[in-house]
Amino acid sequence: LLVCLTNRSEVQLTDRCEDEFEEDWTDIDVTRIADAAAGWPEPAARAVKDLAKAGDGQKSLCHDSLRNRCTLPEALLALRALLSSAQGGAGMEEAAPAPADEARSTGYEPSSLSLQVRGMRTGGDAQARIQDNMLLAFK
Repeated sequence: LLVCLTNRSEVQLTDRCEDEFEEDWTDIDVTRIADAAAGWPEPAARAVKDLAKAGDGQKSLCHDSLRNRCTLPEALLALRALLSSAQGGAGMEEAAPAPADEARSTGYEPSSLSLQVRGMRTGGDAQARIQDNMLLAFK
């Protein structure tokens, strides 16, 4: 989420931002770190920043305290609520593309090798296939 928000490398993203702006992550104004070219609305940028890593007492995905760390379903609900509010309360059926439409919109078409590998995975004992692959990898 933070990579999408900031258009920065994921490696030590928050630490690098803190060094660059000489402030703690929670004190950095979201308008300073959000990628201007992406056109993030300030409320959405703030919500994503806080959802990824918030201060004490707020739940977030990367919180240091397990007690204050939100679950992926909680994060998904927050993102859906954000999307819904951005679209003026439109239902999620209208907001999210159908899986088939999503695949077409990305332009991803599996290669023949990818299809071949997927075909090899069907049938049989999954655990045995994993063990066979591991043995082959370390020969």
